[in-house]
Amino acid sequence: MLSSPTTHLINSASNAQSTGIIAPLEKTITGGLDALRSALTGNPRQYAAGEGLAYAKGYYSNIANASKTFWNVMSGKQLITHPDLRQIPLTTSKTGRAVERTLDWPMRLLEAEDMFFKTLTEGGLEKSLAYRAKQGITNTIDDPAREAAYRLFRGELNPEGHGYVLSAFDGMGEVLEKWR
Repeated sequence: MLSSPTTHLINSASNAQSTGIIAPLEKTITGGLDALRSALTGNPRQYAAGEGLAYAKGYYSNIANASKTFWNVMSGKQLITHPDLRQIPLTTSKTGRAVERTLDWPMRLLEAEDMFFKTLTEGGLEKSLAYRAKQGITNTIDDPAREAAYRLFRGELNPEGHGYVLSAFDGMGEVLEKWR
């Protein structure tokens, strides 16, 4: 199933949409709503509307670095970080290793795709946070690596600050498992 070309297309399309289109829009809207909230309540700003554009600039200017990361994962120069992939070789013979590397290729490709988009996202987030700091918003506690993992569905389940609705969805698996 994970070696299906459809899986790779859906994974790449979902990652591109989530990190390249939705994230900058979300950051722009969040910044605008935060400005309104701050004006009405007098509370300090937490986000800036210009973060969306800064994110997009950082994201798309990081394509060369993301491509390098992609090829490093595919060639084996960069370790695979996805926990679903085994790292222990089944064989030590040259023929066996060649067969194993051939069969491992689809999973390596999925990992390389994720690392490509993770690198793009981290570049966007770094620019976004720098823009926020330049606007004088000092509560910059966001972690680019953590947010990138979250946006690519590689983060931990039910992280702190997740929100009630998303936390409820995360807990549904446990509930369904108990009902079995």
